[in-house]
Amino acid sequence: MLSSFVKKLIFARQLNIEDGSITCLEQSMTLVPTSFFLQKIDEELAFKEYKRSLLGFSRFLMRGENKLELLENFCNLFNSSGLGQIKLESTDGAGKTAKVFLEHSKVAEEHLKIKGVAKEPICVLAKAFIRAMFSLIFESDIQIKETSCFAMKQEKCIFVLSGSSQPVPKKKVSSFKKPKQAQKKSPQKKQKPGKRRKKA
Repeated sequence: MLSSFVKKLIFARQLNIEDGSITCLEQSMTLVPTSFFLQKIDEELAFKEYKRSLLGFSRFLMRGENKLELLENFCNLFNSSGLGQIKLESTDGAGKTAKVFLEHSKVAEEHLKIKGVAKEPICVLAKAFIRAMFSLIFESDIQIKETSCFAMKQEKCIFVLSGSSQPVPKKKVSSFKKPKQAQKKSPQKKQKPGKRRKKA
């Protein structure tokens, strides 16, 4: 059964599957087996790519400057990806901290099936997505740690986020709106050639 969020995307023609391609909010997507993500993933690269994509998605997912709506839609986007379901346990915009639960982590479940119990947290993609999401919402670089992981036979995956001393990124959430088209300047009338005025 499709989620209401996916239905809205389809209705608004922002999710298309045709001619061998998948596009969501004007960005190309692919479907791959969950087991593919059990290989080693560059967390920093995943974070940068998620942040770039979410920055593009935000043009469609936020009206005005409603960050709560944007945060909710980011969560809906992840929850429609097939990687699990993230839930916000707590958020503090002033202190730039948050606590996020990841339930039904498909990567963690697949790890238990194929590789057995993990010795350390393995939800790299979810970790990168959540960090990218909050770095845009808080307009600041964010540190994140997975303190509990289902792949380690723990109840659920838990992520704890906190702000850092890094400078605010150049692009802010408030600048996510579609850029206004520059007004065409009316061509200036050329002066007809004539006699130059004599200086007094």
